[in-house]
Amino acid sequence: MVLDVKNDIGGGLQDGANVQQWWWTGGNNQQWSITDVGSDYYKLLAKHSGKALDVTGASTANGANIQQWADNGRCQQRWKVEEAPELNVALKTTVTASSSLEGSGWNMWRLVDGVHDTAGGNNGYTSAVPNGSNHTEWIEINFGMAKILRKVVLYPRNDSLWVGAGFPIDFKIQVWDGINWLDRVVQTNYPKPGNSGQTFTWGFSDYTNRIRIYATGLSKAAADYALQFAEIEVY
Repeated sequence: MVLDVKNDIGGGLQDGANVQQWWWTGGNNQQWSITDVGSDYYKLLAKHSGKALDVTGASTANGANIQQWADNGRCQQRWKVEEAPELNVALKTTVTASSSLEGSGWNMWRLVDGVHDTAGGNNGYTSAVPNGSNHTEWIEINFGMAKILRKVVLYPRNDSLWVGAGFPIDFKIQVWDGINWLDRVVQTNYPKPGNSGQTFTWGFSDYTNRIRIYATGLSKAAADYALQFAEIEVY
């Protein structure tokens, strides 16, 4: 969700136009310039109107309305900008896969259960075994509603004697644009990881409801080629 100047009256250009949260559409009424005005405060000006983000009536009450108003330099138009904690948008969402072993501590839903460790009966996820040939496997995470994202963290197995087992060698991280899967990360000959999460970013944000791990080169776990993870996080 983003800050959106409601444009139902007068195209949202007038003083007093309400500011709401709305899905990202790319409109100028959702784009803001941020200017440092000193003492760790900033003013935000809407691109479509040049007007400032403003607390109606300079109210200090909980639930006070937010609007746009002509830039006047007053305190109700001064804002602090702080970094918010990252939110894992994959947590407890819907997972599908090309194949999955369900049972004996292995489950597809464990990819998004918030647990990074594969121990104590929680083995994480594995593609179907036995399979003695290298092959393609994929995992898709559906958030339900579109999310803004730019980073994926893949947690390998970390149970004793099996650290990093099943982590893919050749793989892509892809996002869905409504028609096609778009490559965002492409890895070849990826080394066997240790027991920490492997982070992948791509320098800009996507707005999508689905992401996919598409592995074309698997590593062996014992005698089988398999795709295995403890957890997948998306930010």
